[in-house]
Amino acid sequence: MKMYSIIRTALMAGTLVVVSASAPAGELVFGSYLPPKHNVNTQGLEPLFKELKPKINWKLVSGGQLFSGNATLKSVGNRVADAGIVIPAYVQSALKNAFLSMDLMFVADDSMVANAAMLDTFFFDCPQCLADYHKAKTVLLGTYGLDGYSLMCRDPAITTIGDIKGKRIRTTGALGRFTVAFGGSPVAMSSGDMVEAISRGQIDCIFGAIAWLKAYPIEDSIRSIIEIRTGATTVDLFVMNRQSWKALTREQQLLMLRKMPGAVARTTVAGYFGDDAKAQRIAKKMGIPFHAPDKKFASLYDSFRKKEIAVVIERAKKRGAKDPEKIVEAIFRNYEKWNKLIGAQDRSNLKTLTDKYAKLLWEHIYSKVDPAKL
Repeated sequence: MKMYSIIRTALMAGTLVVVSASAPAGELVFGSYLPPKHNVNTQGLEPLFKELKPKINWKLVSGGQLFSGNATLKSVGNRVADAGIVIPAYVQSALKNAFLSMDLMFVADDSMVANAAMLDTFFFDCPQCLADYHKAKTVLLGTYGLDGYSLMCRDPAITTIGDIKGKRIRTTGALGRFTVAFGGSPVAMSSGDMVEAISRGQIDCIFGAIAWLKAYPIEDSIRSIIEIRTGATTVDLFVMNRQSWKALTREQQLLMLRKMPGAVARTTVAGYFGDDAKAQRIAKKMGIPFHAPDKKFASLYDSFRKKEIAVVIERAKKRGAKDPEKIVEAIFRNYEKWNKLIGAQDRSNLKTLTDKYAKLLWEHIYSKVDPAKL
């Protein structure tokens, strides 16, 4: 029997919590810190693992039973599990180059385009990005995109951007710079920690995708939503332990790559677009008002956005990234490419859009990836 175990010390009532997972020989373990019913698990991972059987058997262990989001990269590298979901913002020092994918979130608004552009860049234009994962003893196989970033607040009196001045806003990465620019006080924390923090009043607002109102149990804590809907970013859907990846046969590796576009597309489109629509229905049912940004927001945001590229490049240099200007240049070149490939989107039919996205990802990215070079 193959055993994966991790002991986590939790300062909760002075107890020591021991969490472990085991899998039969030949079965791989995927550790997800996300709640079991989160769309990444239900739309992305669970269908993927069904498609891979019986040639590759995966066991999904969700709800942070194995490790937190912050600890995923290190834990997967140490083979606590064979794979996991990595938030680059949580491990910026380890992903010196690859973190550019998240730090540039305010120069794009379309998650499908942004995600495809980042995958294109990682696999074909940024060997130093893939090297970040190699150093962490891992392999990057897929990312997903999310957009619709807005402010979800506890206080119903927070109805304009000006109202966040001095307020404690949950952020990660570039969201912190935005919050400071508009007078808020950024509080960096994981998505798991934000649930309790907003419930207890430790933070005033969450700066995140509106889809989170469905994906996380926060709807009872939210009383006002400022519908900014700006920015688009990517998250690492599938980061695999390097030894586990190399232990697969070439046929198995090719199968993983063949099925990855579907998982990426389902998570990005059916998952997050779908949860966005569900979140709006939840808000309406619960009487949570949506407020449009005030008239001053557009000009202030435009000014903020114009400075972002230079800020991101300078931050990358300080982290020790190699040739960040070239990485950013490749990302923007791929933005243009994927804007043309994806074209107009009809978000009223998510099944059709998911299938279209998966087909494009396969034809223009995954079919060209050599598993031996990952």
